[in-house]
Amino acid sequence: MSEPEKIVDSDDEGIRGRIARALGVDGASRDGVYRHVAHASTLRDPTYWLEILMSAGIAILGLSLDSPAVIIGAMLISPLMGPILAAGLALAAGDFVLLSRTAVNILLSSVVAVLFAMLFVAFLPFREMTGEIAARLRPTTLDLVVALLSGAVGALAISKSARGVATSIPGVAIAVALMPPLGVVGYGAGLAVTVDPRQGAEIFRGGGLLFLTNLAAIIFSAMLVFLLLHFDAPEMRGKIREGRESDPESRFIHFLILRYPIPDWLDRVGTGPVRLAIPLIFVVVLFAPLSKSLDKIKSELAERKQVTLIQQKATSLWQENFAKTLDGKPRSSILSLSSAHSTKRLELRLRVVTTAPLTLSERAMYTRLVAAAMDRDPSTIDLDLIQIPAAEATMPPLTTVEKSTSVAELVSKLESRLEPLLAQTKFPARAKVLGTALSLGGGEPVIELRYMADTALPAEASELIEENVRRLTGLTTASVHFVHVPSPFRIRFAEGSSTLPVEAAASLDAIGQAAAGKESAHVTVKFSGAARLSERRVATIRNALLEQGGLDEKQVSAETDEAIAAGEMMVVLLVP
Repeated sequence: MSEPEKIVDSDDEGIRGRIARALGVDGASRDGVYRHVAHASTLRDPTYWLEILMSAGIAILGLSLDSPAVIIGAMLISPLMGPILAAGLALAAGDFVLLSRTAVNILLSSVVAVLFAMLFVAFLPFREMTGEIAARLRPTTLDLVVALLSGAVGALAISKSARGVATSIPGVAIAVALMPPLGVVGYGAGLAVTVDPRQGAEIFRGGGLLFLTNLAAIIFSAMLVFLLLHFDAPEMRGKIREGRESDPESRFIHFLILRYPIPDWLDRVGTGPVRLAIPLIFVVVLFAPLSKSLDKIKSELAERKQVTLIQQKATSLWQENFAKTLDGKPRSSILSLSSAHSTKRLELRLRVVTTAPLTLSERAMYTRLVAAAMDRDPSTIDLDLIQIPAAEATMPPLTTVEKSTSVAELVSKLESRLEPLLAQTKFPARAKVLGTALSLGGGEPVIELRYMADTALPAEASELIEENVRRLTGLTTASVHFVHVPSPFRIRFAEGSSTLPVEAAASLDAIGQAAAGKESAHVTVKFSGAARLSERRVATIRNALLEQGGLDEKQVSAETDEAIAAGEMMVVLLVP
């Protein structure tokens, strides 16, 4: 049997040979695939570089506009598909000349795409974090799996058809994994140069990690597929040498390899196991930060789930026990509820409207119910309950107050007596008393004191006022509630988001209620930064004030203030 016949037989024998034949891959098709893939990694094709620029531009516009449809347009161009598949094929076949060409191609293509994206960012009228950008800043092991599958599909598809790289489905699969992250890298670099170096560096690192992860994973899985399809068959060596001689770029790279003492090194690292280890090492190295990112995301999701569970149980317990009176009449409803928890403490902050304020024993009862539902010790739960009277009633006879005294007279008398008292009390900076209210619930008088300040009353000041209010009014059993209306009030939105933070709702409600019914009161929303996102955030705040606070549209306005940090909004209430 002649030597060529032995080579053919060796190709047909074994599991890999049978798999290749089952997929329609033989010696002739391998040759065609190799030539097409090698040609796709050329640096001399101007069309390729135009596609790099266009796909990078479309990607950065899609990311900036937060438009998945535009990003898909960049994916469909897929200029990086050819060089990346060529890198996997070169490792599988042991062709280090082709591997050198593809390495240079991928490096230059990436640099060109990033620089072009930076140029786009410099001329964009807005530079706000979008959901599409944020989605690519925290790659995880799941992204690694997507890239591995993309590389495998790409290699399989191109191996079954030698009709050209541009007409096969790996274009979509690989572009999905690579061009958008490159756009994020360019966006981060552009942001670091033009606006915010710190935020730009964070975006650059996140996008860069995703790009490197996907690049290494795609090359590795493509190499495995090419090895499985026997692209390292002995007869491929001759085809590789023929292709090298006919291609000017390959001849030049081969000349450099022969000129310097590299061949001996290539002989040592050119074995199959070593070639397999080259991309595998990169995948393993990247696995650690990816796993850490996934663990962090899982922890955040668990935290959100826990917060939701706490709030649902706290709301349910309130509705079951305090929403109605014993005779079935409405008693109270929750305006806002927020929570903060750790392994040692659970803090609940409720703001409710009620016709009959909770007594101390009822508060203790609610705390015990929450503790039982959350499997906690009641002593570890801090309940911050603000009760807003729903209506005023006639004051019952009290030994310290004349029987004919009405609630309105008591309020008037209370306000006149409190004025000198509050003037002598140490309030926070720029504090202003907005008014008082007196109501009765369950036979116990409730006095509400509403004040506006940038910070809440110190504990010692509130205790002093509470004691003097009871003494001045003669209502020794009265409960005194302080309602803090924050102004100026800063709202910190999540990056790229215009959703109102949960903890800001109660404060906005307090501001809205303080201004409602007062024509001279006005609320100003101050902001800085790019107009597009800021407009959405202003609209969110305005809607909250109009819907929950009951303000008139003319009472709410917006203005820019460069002193405010990016991502923050300041709400200022003015009450003459």
